[in-house]
Amino acid sequence: MRFARSIVSVVLSVAAVTLALESHAERYRFELVANPDAASGFTDPTLDVIHTVTIDGDRIPAFNTSVLSSNDHWLNGAITLDMTHDGRTVRYNDWRDPAEARPLVPGGLGNAEGFISLAGESIWFFALEFAPGNPAIDAAGLPYDPFVYGFLFPYRDRADYAHFNALWNRGDTTVLARHVTSAVPEPGSATLYLAGLALVAAGARRRRHKP
Repeated sequence: MRFARSIVSVVLSVAAVTLALESHAERYRFELVANPDAASGFTDPTLDVIHTVTIDGDRIPAFNTSVLSSNDHWLNGAITLDMTHDGRTVRYNDWRDPAEARPLVPGGLGNAEGFISLAGESIWFFALEFAPGNPAIDAAGLPYDPFVYGFLFPYRDRADYAHFNALWNRGDTTVLARHVTSAVPEPGSATLYLAGLALVAAGARRRRHKP
């Protein structure tokens, strides 16, 4: 009977730990650095803007252009874009009105006040432009230079840009392994994980005190 209980404990422990590990949310992060003059090569580093793109892999059915550029995923937070300049960070997703969010150019995302150009593998890939008077820019107190005066072009010689371009335009998922962020178990999975560890510990104690 004691042996049977031990087997059951081990099975439950392994199942709980396995389920918890498999339930971790897979997140991928890319950091693209942009500058109004990145395309020309004559840049002012004080105008650099860091674009941090985070993708929740559990909420993305496929990694291709049509899925990644879907308004739904940008509006529900499955894909987020945080822009950091001079120590301040704003989230592009928060600026997008569901009623207005629409493609403005082929492969573009945005509304009347600004958009991201996603025009394939060219200098226009992931270039951002915001119009003067953009309410989000003004409300956040962001400077017009670099956010409004001209396009924000990403530096194309950075690894994160190359990887994100390969994922977006060619569906190359091999790059994802290099951009996995630390995953956190879902609440239910975390409980199972702790329960599994408790069972393993209890079994170890019983074996240690067995005459």
